Amino acid sequence: MQPPETERGLPAWSEDLIKRKDGGVVRVELVFAAPGRAPEVRVLSQGRFDELVAAVRDHVDKLRVPCLPAGAEPARIVQAYVFRPDDGRPSSRGKRERRGGRASS
Repeated sequence: MQPPETERGLPAWSEDLIKRKDGGVVRVELVFAAPGRAPEVRVLSQGRFDELVAAVRDHVDKLRVPCLPAGAEPARIVQAYVFRPDDGRPSSRGKRERRGGRASS
């Protein structure tokens, strides 16, 4: 996946949410259909705040899977983004699903 994890960063955390000390979890499925295109984003679950979903959408819009062969089945990744108001920084954890339904973490 590009950019590399060390350069990817995390979703931007809204200053308003930090001040309110609001957090939540956004789970998304990312569907990569072509190597040079941003993923299709399906929100699987979200907290109370639309700002969290917007931050995740902005973040994943930069992701690409350049190694996806032309004509291959889309690559699917289920990712949970956890926004913790106690330190003001989002963290993420996720599970990658490979073709054939196998998952790796």
